[in-house]
Amino acid sequence: MKKGLFALIVFGGILGMAGFSIAGSSELKTYYDHYITKKADTCCKIASMLNNCCNPRMRDLKQMRTAQSKFYIQNKDELVKTMIERKLGKASHKIDYFLISEFKHRDPKQ
Repeated sequence: MKKGLFALIVFGGILGMAGFSIAGSSELKTYYDHYITKKADTCCKIASMLNNCCNPRMRDLKQMRTAQSKFYIQNKDELVKTMIERKLGKASHKIDYFLISEFKHRDPKQ
């Protein structure tokens, strides 16, 4: 009787932890999705502010921000999946570092 009850408690705990893990993963997925969308929007806003600049460095910055925005939107699902796998959590500095690193790694012009 005790063994059966113990096995039932352990099994219930395992199922509960699995359910909690799935819920946590879903929450993180939504969080990362919104974070990347916000990051892409910010890049677009910066690029649009630099539309009328004559300075070559500012034009380069505009091109880079435009490229970043496109990269984040086009690769959002893959980026979110990787961030969940790497267990980045919700620390913005870790997320920003990851996103910038991925952009630089995949876009050799940067």
